[in-house]
Amino acid sequence: MNKLNTESTIVINNQSYVMKDLVSKLANLPSSEFSNFLKNIGLTVPKKLKMAVLKRILKEPVSKTIEERAKLADELGYRLSWFSRFSEYQLENLLKFYKSVSLNKAYLETLWLELFNYMMEKKVSDVDLHKLVLLSNNYKSLSDEDILSYNLALKDSFYDEKNEIDGLSPDEFRPVLYKSSTLVEIRELGLKYDVNVPKRLKKEQLADIIIAELKERGPVSEEKEAEIRKMSIVIMQRFAKDNDIKASIELKKDEVIEYILANASQTKEMYFLPSDSTVYMQELEPEVVLDSVIVEEEPVVEEVVEEPVVVEEPVEEFEDDYTEVLEEIKFLRKLLSDHVEVCDAFNEVVEEVPSKEPIFVNTAGFYSDKKHAKKDYQDFMATVPKAEEAVSNDQADVQGKPRTEADDIFVAVSWVIAIILLGVVIFLLINYLRGGVF
Repeated sequence: MNKLNTESTIVINNQSYVMKDLVSKLANLPSSEFSNFLKNIGLTVPKKLKMAVLKRILKEPVSKTIEERAKLADELGYRLSWFSRFSEYQLENLLKFYKSVSLNKAYLETLWLELFNYMMEKKVSDVDLHKLVLLSNNYKSLSDEDILSYNLALKDSFYDEKNEIDGLSPDEFRPVLYKSSTLVEIRELGLKYDVNVPKRLKKEQLADIIIAELKERGPVSEEKEAEIRKMSIVIMQRFAKDNDIKASIELKKDEVIEYILANASQTKEMYFLPSDSTVYMQELEPEVVLDSVIVEEEPVVEEVVEEPVVVEEPVEEFEDDYTEVLEEIKFLRKLLSDHVEVCDAFNEVVEEVPSKEPIFVNTAGFYSDKKHAKKDYQDFMATVPKAEEAVSNDQADVQGKPRTEADDIFVAVSWVIAIILLGVVIFLLINYLRGGVF
């Protein structure tokens, strides 16, 4: 039988229909009617069929987007260069990204056309096809459903081949999702297959990863294993870093992908962990051709800030295991705060010692000879006792002893004796230099 196209005519229940008009009416069916019809006739469809339709419809707008962004070298342009190898969910998400009613309608009409070809191949009865036609008469316009939600509602009507997920084998799934998808999109893809990827690992899971890595390097004693499991999350992550073990409570993109493959019913039976990370480093051929548009591959040097194509990542709520990290941080902050308080209290105890003003004695007016010795002495005594009195008072204050009148008399007498002795010495020295004592 020749393959049907939009200009073909098909006879159902002795009535002829042009396929273009028929699929236009079928495109108005809600997702629930769509899936129920296939379920009622016991038919499931290969996922490859749906993916081929999505690629055919999206090829032109994707080529245009790549051309527009060719000189921008942005992340979206690079991701779209992988378009020909996209998984089903990536294609469904991309259709929503363009937000085009005409594009959505063209997709549904083309999908129904291909479904009719598949139903002809599977020899679906004329009676069932007639029911479908009658059902389409009840709907006069496109469903107001979000196109992504519409496609997700049909997930049970399309099946993966053995050991495939989202239309790709694990060997294809890993590099394609790693290179051309966001963490948000990958997590959403997991939910499509009933795999709720945790936002972070629990403490026990982190310990298992570290211990497993150590055991690959050599024997690990029970005492060492118990010591690791008793560590807090913060200390455990530090231990992993110090021992060059890639382990963190926050899941990276490749770890999220592995989690999906290990837990999805489609792949978990034959799942195996890759021997190394090179499986994620695969690149496209030098050129990816989309009709006449040629896109040169742009290598990714480093992980860039995630820019969700369709939806923003929902606000994350803290899980139970994160509470322990917060408590440790609070504890460390408390220790730091207590230390600062102790330092402040110590500083308050230290008293500043008042500075002493220097004593200046003006000797410019001294004559320094026998004739004027008396006047020099009087001028000197007019200055020095005042300074000495200030010094003596400071010393008395430091020693904590009150000054008395006897102390003042003692100081004065001491200075008189000192001056007399100094004068005698000077007198004797001058006379000696003149030739004799007298």
